[in-house]
Amino acid sequence: MSAQEKTYRTGVLLALGGALLASTGGALIKSVSMDPFTLNALRCLIGGAVLLPWARLREIRPGPWLPVLLVAYIHTLIGFVYGTSHTTAANAIALQATAPVWVWLLTLPLHKGRPLKLVPPLLVILAGLGIMLSEPAGGASRWGDLVALSTGFSLAVVQISLSRVHLPAISAVCVSNLSAGLVSLALIPEGVGSISATGQEWVAILLFGTMHSALAFVLIAMSLKRLPVTQVSILGMAEPLLNPMWVYLVASEAPSLHGLVGWGGIMAGILLDSLVRRGMADKARPATTDACAAGKTPGEEPVRPQALEEA
Repeated sequence: MSAQEKTYRTGVLLALGGALLASTGGALIKSVSMDPFTLNALRCLIGGAVLLPWARLREIRPGPWLPVLLVAYIHTLIGFVYGTSHTTAANAIALQATAPVWVWLLTLPLHKGRPLKLVPPLLVILAGLGIMLSEPAGGASRWGDLVALSTGFSLAVVQISLSRVHLPAISAVCVSNLSAGLVSLALIPEGVGSISATGQEWVAILLFGTMHSALAFVLIAMSLKRLPVTQVSILGMAEPLLNPMWVYLVASEAPSLHGLVGWGGIMAGILLDSLVRRGMADKARPATTDACAAGKTPGEEPVRPQALEEA
């Protein structure tokens, strides 16, 4: 296996691993009876504390992408908890899963030569999302649905920012978690003194902070150093496929027929995207050694490479 192929496969495994860990979020949220701001504050502070021993906070330097990352990260995490608490887990994660479309639109001006062959997979994924949301009684709260939809846009901004911010993956996620935790802490309706939970809920909160807020985002950030942001976003569609399954096992919230058919559409889009990218890479392999070495698909501008040890 060549070095570029190893870099590519490592990036794919990191992205899928991050999506797998992130897919537990809905089930963990449904396991805790707590207002969204309190839950988000606790899980973010736990996530930041877990990563703090390995974070290189002294290396933080002012730059245009860091504040963008922090604002988008805060909105994504608070919005996801709020959306999942006020609508079904399937709806919340499906609406957040519009991130690949937003990534495509936001980065389109930067990539004038981007292949149009990558558009059909996005359309298939959108069709799957449309089917999931076409059920009349799909959400318990339209406001919850709208907030969840807005997190699709902010998640796209997070993914783009993580690929460009001049920080190692662990440091970037640690700072983002601590910032989101402090903001959420200030927004707790009845103050910090009102925080209370059962032993089982504290276990869920600890898992939420460790697996979702810390490890999942670190793996995703590491994958963004090896793959195009559009591909990482597409691979992240594994999260909405798994999220409702965990919710069903934990909270007995079963997906509907619309949900099942929609998941099939999302999976088809992911597979189609992988096939299209592989075909493009095989066709252009002789002329794209440098691009592949940076973990990039031909036709897309390479993301700034970063040494593996910095992750």
